[in-house]
Amino acid sequence: LPMVFSIDKASDGYVFVGSVQYPSDRRCFIGKLKNDYTLDTTFGSSNGFTVIGIYGNGSEECNYVKVLDDGKILASGGATNNQAKYDSFVVRLNSDGTIDNSFGTSGSFEFDTGDNDRGRELYEVDGNYYLISRKEGNTADITVTKFSTGGVIDTSWGTSGHISYGSKISHRSSTLIQKGKIWILAQNSSYTCSIFSVDPFNSNITEVRADFYLSNSGETTYAKKLHLLDDGRVFVVGRADPNYPSNKDLANVASGLFWP
Repeated sequence: LPMVFSIDKASDGYVFVGSVQYPSDRRCFIGKLKNDYTLDTTFGSSNGFTVIGIYGNGSEECNYVKVLDDGKILASGGATNNQAKYDSFVVRLNSDGTIDNSFGTSGSFEFDTGDNDRGRELYEVDGNYYLISRKEGNTADITVTKFSTGGVIDTSWGTSGHISYGSKISHRSSTLIQKGKIWILAQNSSYTCSIFSVDPFNSNITEVRADFYLSNSGETTYAKKLHLLDDGRVFVVGRADPNYPSNKDLANVASGLFWP
């Protein structure tokens, strides 16, 4: 049973999806859909999709796909390494679905910052790429990694190519805004939300709004998505559970509008 985690549309109208196969074979699939939303069998292994296989038969998840201007496809996610923990990975495919071996090492690169790492959104700023990862385990961090268009981590940026902000339970959503800044929505262990600003040019991450609720104070809040409005305000959407944990079925849709 495939489960779609990400979707992107190319300029020619084709749609690319990143999915995970459940339950027995947790593998990362990149599929290409035609205008009628059937699989394009000219893509991948003559079946419309490509199976990534970062660590052979290890468990994988594909969390983000991005179609580049030249028709190639970047995908990011998490894959289990030899210690059964997840590493973040980025892989690049040619427009026909084959692995682009000119990227990284044989088409991909992986990294481990100490705990479970799962790659999420990818952004291009000033000719370089930035990967937002969710790190979980003994710590819960947001990690940002800078890498070149050729798939090489820039070890001169941040600490060996990474910057992190700890103690937040998970990264939920991010968006690229004006002047190249990346804004990140996070869920906290206390079930509140925080918003972060990443300045790629100065390898800096700052918490610009901390520990807020989307509904009444004290209600369990689950952050989901953020979006920047034209006037500079940030729109956040999620859900609030006034009766958690006694009744998880009575959740309300909740949203907030904030000046950063």
